[in-house]
Amino acid sequence: MARRAASAVLGAVYFHLLDMHVYTVLNLGLAVIMGYAFLKKEEANPKVADWLRFFTGAIMLSLTFFVFDGLITIIEFASSIRLLVGTILLAHGGIKLGWLVFGIAHLLAAYLGYEKEQQYFADLQIASAIVAAIGILKCQKRTP
Repeated sequence: MARRAASAVLGAVYFHLLDMHVYTVLNLGLAVIMGYAFLKKEEANPKVADWLRFFTGAIMLSLTFFVFDGLITIIEFASSIRLLVGTILLAHGGIKLGWLVFGIAHLLAAYLGYEKEQQYFADLQIASAIVAAIGILKCQKRTP
């Protein structure tokens, strides 16, 4: 979890440099959530985790409103919320729906990457969407 938190911080710096404010806040929020998960060890407090997710979502929504820059901002927000919701679903057993939500989020992120002329980032998002599709297919094979 500590490495994931550090990765989210680096992601926040990357998105800040691209002026993608909602993704910046999403990554900072994910860093806080992952940092909490790392520090909590065995004793989880689900209310704290829920509040952290709610707070991150509220900040992203307010940023979407205040830094509105057309369709790109809306897509950035929609993708960010789906990444949070997908994480929650996967963590709490909603595997098939979690993968579906992640897949949509990564496709939206790919669109944003291409719009920002970030080919490598966009290609990674396409690869992540493919991984999500494989996750969905694996879930279907398990279901009778």
